[in-house]
Amino acid sequence: MSNWQQVGDLQIEQDLQYQQRMWTVERIGWLLLLLGGGPLSMATAGDQGAPLQAQYGRFVRHGGQAQLEIRLQPGAAQGTEARVWIDRAYLDGIRIEHITPEPESIEAASDRMIYVFKLSQPGQPTSLNVQYHA
Repeated sequence: MSNWQQVGDLQIEQDLQYQQRMWTVERIGWLLLLLGGGPLSMATAGDQGAPLQAQYGRFVRHGGQAQLEIRLQPGAAQGTEARVWIDRAYLDGIRIEHITPEPESIEAASDRMIYVFKLSQPGQPTSLNVQYHA
């Protein structure tokens, strides 16, 4: 219900109940944004059923912890060895804390880092998890 008030030479219409409800909704929205984890927070690169698919947090706060999940389907690896490379420009912006499973070795190239994994079951799908700080 709006209410007209005289303030100096101005007439101002205000609805304090509506304004308080909007402030509450706004605060809840900011809280959800700060906590993350909403339906738009995760993104996937690679098509469903593609040999390689990556799932990552779309929005990561500076200094915040995040996870990159890489899924390898059968046929993505050569024999018992899977080689996954990550662009050096991407790696320059993050600090990797932990990779699961641990890579067998890491090779450096001028524009990328190549992580080599030994697969215990080469014909089965495999997931690799990279925990990092942005």
